[in-house]
Amino acid sequence: MAGLQGRFAMKRPTSIASRLPIFRSAATLVLALASISAPSFAGTYENQEYGFSVEVPNDAAHCAHRAGAGHVTGVIVILDASDIDCEQMHGHPGIGINGMYNADFATDVVSDLQSLCGDGKGGLTAAPPDLAFKHSRSAACSIPHDGGWVTIYVATMAWSWSDPGDDPDMQAPLIEYHARLFTTAERLEADTERFRAILNTVRIFTPE
Repeated sequence: MAGLQGRFAMKRPTSIASRLPIFRSAATLVLALASISAPSFAGTYENQEYGFSVEVPNDAAHCAHRAGAGHVTGVIVILDASDIDCEQMHGHPGIGINGMYNADFATDVVSDLQSLCGDGKGGLTAAPPDLAFKHSRSAACSIPHDGGWVTIYVATMAWSWSDPGDDPDMQAPLIEYHARLFTTAERLEADTERFRAILNTVRIFTPE
């Protein structure tokens, strides 16, 4: 991984399913939440377990996601509201930034995104330009949904499993970082600009 290297004393998670990402299903960006916190507002969201932070704009509410096993995997930025009950996010455009263990043992960012928006030929569907995590090899793709909604995904990967031995799965990167924009076709151009701006504030650092 260009720009990001490291090895941690982490073992293969005993319950991978409990640490799967939020919004893994493209059509359920907000419905897939296991539990969510009360809304909070502008400032820095930081996730020590997965090793990243992101700046939340002052005109958007944000809600942290807590996975089934209690692991907070990321944050949801709600784009059309500065004051909203996080339980009522369905139907609102939003941006999700989260980290997760590489449960599928994907070997690179393109293979990581195949299940979300692969083009059927080993590549990815087209996404708007200039979407990437800073200082990291990234990939981006997009997929339309019924009702005029669209999701854009951006992914990068970093860090290494400790003591991987000869296990081929353990040669894959340890953590995936995903950014997602879920919005309508009418809002796409403006929200993509906001997505770029927020993505540009993401900092990846050594997980705890």
